[in-house]
Amino acid sequence: MMRIADLNAFAGLDPDLRRVLLAQVWDLWTHGSTAIEGNMLTLGETKLVIEEGLTVSGKPLKDHQEVMRHARAIELIYRWLDTGYTQD
Repeated sequence: MMRIADLNAFAGLDPDLRRVLLAQVWDLWTHGSTAIEGNMLTLGETKLVIEEGLTVSGKPLKDHQEVMRHARAIELIYRWLDTGYTQD
């Protein structure tokens, strides 16, 4: 799903460890950003939504949609970083 070849903070790490850490950053970033806006999903529920695309029983559909949109935005950022683009 995501692949960032060259983030300084993750340079030199085992690729599997880097993948796990980036997924955690993705989950935490999405949860924190949407929670600030009133999203009621827990971190675990946010992770489930991102990884499985499932809705959470008893939670508003808007919360699911917010998480999916935010996660998609992060995916686009990760892809952009993966291109090696730099601004001089």
